[in-house]
Amino acid sequence: MNAGWLFTGKQALDRYLMAVYFTGVAVATAGLVVGGVRFTTYLLLFSLYGAAAAPYLVDLGDNCRLSTCFPFVLASGVYLGPGAAAVTAIASSLSFSLARRNKMAPHKRLFNLCDHVIGGVTAAFVFAWLGGNPAQIMSEGTLRAILGATCAFYLVNTGLVSIASALEQGRSLVQIWIDKFQWTAYSFLAGGSLAIILILLVKQAGVYTCFLAFPFCVLIYHSWTMQVSATSFRGPDAAPTSLSDSRLAGSRRASSLRAQR
Repeated sequence: MNAGWLFTGKQALDRYLMAVYFTGVAVATAGLVVGGVRFTTYLLLFSLYGAAAAPYLVDLGDNCRLSTCFPFVLASGVYLGPGAAAVTAIASSLSFSLARRNKMAPHKRLFNLCDHVIGGVTAAFVFAWLGGNPAQIMSEGTLRAILGATCAFYLVNTGLVSIASALEQGRSLVQIWIDKFQWTAYSFLAGGSLAIILILLVKQAGVYTCFLAFPFCVLIYHSWTMQVSATSFRGPDAAPTSLSDSRLAGSRRASSLRAQR
């Protein structure tokens, strides 16, 4: 494949990108067709808050970052269905891509958009498949379904990025996922808990009170910032959590090696 705005010029990676693009379109279509979508005030606010939270990025070193938009994508999928999850994921991903000072290449923007859509819609389908009922959010079955949806989003999100990084860097997929992404599991679990709080606020106090959950995203952001400052996540072993970060991280390592020589 020729390198263009959709591709990188690396054959194996470009084939994978093509598969992700098609999967993203197929999953989004399935979510919209099966789950439907109504542009209600709930969906509008979930999407706006997801877009507002997305630029809150925690730098983990080597240009690796974590975003706080996940709880809003999950809450949208759980409370409103897979179609709404696709809409919220698109809004959050576009905000994440466009808010960067160093603009992302088009193929990186599209990859991250598809990554968020696939993860969000898959989580919504898993929630429904496990028997979750948004009308009984505190029931044992629904909480179990939310846990399953959170795990699904985590595995899809980190898995897709791990494959991209493995193809780009020529490293073992399993080793990259274990070394670079396994430890982020508890941040996704915290996001799942915040999604429950969002839904409870909407159900018990009205849709406009969900802004009260936004400070929790800020707290998560600052807790991650302090933790990163106090730990070794900024070391050379940290890996990008999006395709947009992996190439720059590799170039920085190469520059460091040249400087050492």
